[in-house]
Amino acid sequence: MKKIYMRTWLVVAASLVIVSCGSNDFDTDGGGTSVAVGSCVYDETRIKEYFVRCSGCHGSEGDVAALGVSRPIAHMPADELYDMLLQYKEGTLNQYELGGIMKGQASLYSDEDLKGLSCYISEM
Repeated sequence: MKKIYMRTWLVVAASLVIVSCGSNDFDTDGGGTSVAVGSCVYDETRIKEYFVRCSGCHGSEGDVAALGVSRPIAHMPADELYDMLLQYKEGTLNQYELGGIMKGQASLYSDEDLKGLSCYISEM
């Protein structure tokens, strides 16, 4: 029974993910502050709201090993994160047996959203 509860919790926690952003054509009607990181520009307010979803497994600063098995994501290079998120989205990456959870999450977002999240996390 405990194992089923844990899986349910993981699915619920993992259901809450990722970012918004990309290039210069993002919605700023929410009054957020635009932030530029390298070649990525994102609405800081909105991206922080999306990252709250990630923090369920990765911690509020991205410094937690998700589910006790992955490496922390904070400060990872943006290009490495972006590549991994695209692979999760395509279903071709299954690190730490978390590929199914991550595919479900990454599939909810556009490639530009994933790029913005990668930039945000790399600067944490």
